[in-house]
Amino acid sequence: MAFALPPNGVNPMIGTQPFNVFNKIPMAPPLYVGDLDENIHDETLHDFFSKFGPIHFVRIMRDPATGKSRGFGFVNFIYPRDGT
Repeated sequence: MAFALPPNGVNPMIGTQPFNVFNKIPMAPPLYVGDLDENIHDETLHDFFSKFGPIHFVRIMRDPATGKSRGFGFVNFIYPRDGT
């Protein structure tokens, strides 16, 4: 499968800040969330942080072998100002 670069010839995936595909604004870098209880789920983090602004994704890091929470995760807001 082939893909084409944008008209300006710059690959947007290399050396640039990621962009929100909905409105082409720079996305906020992931916000680290630590000391999480093992019973916290992605949905819980999403519900908690969504009151600060729209969220692009939430992920709790899990052990690949056991599926248990590793006690930390990341929240990525759509707008950079919401993660500050």
